[in-house]
Amino acid sequence: MEEDGGCPAPAWMGSLVDQGVEAHVVFAADLSIIYANDEGLAIHGYRGADIAGLDGLSQVHSDALTRAATHRTGGNI
Repeated sequence: MEEDGGCPAPAWMGSLVDQGVEAHVVFAADLSIIYANDEGLAIHGYRGADIAGLDGLSQVHSDALTRAATHRTGGNI
């Protein structure tokens, strides 16, 4: 399934994530965005074709960057 014809959902995702009411955004190992469901797209204000490939940290508010980096490295806050 694709969002707006540009952001294909990985096969393992299934309908739970793709059609759910919670926002889901999936990141690659380099933290680029590879998928967002409809709710995730709505929150960020993007279409699927526009969000795929963006740097995930560019979507984190500057006040939350330290916390996001801590979680990314597996550290404790």
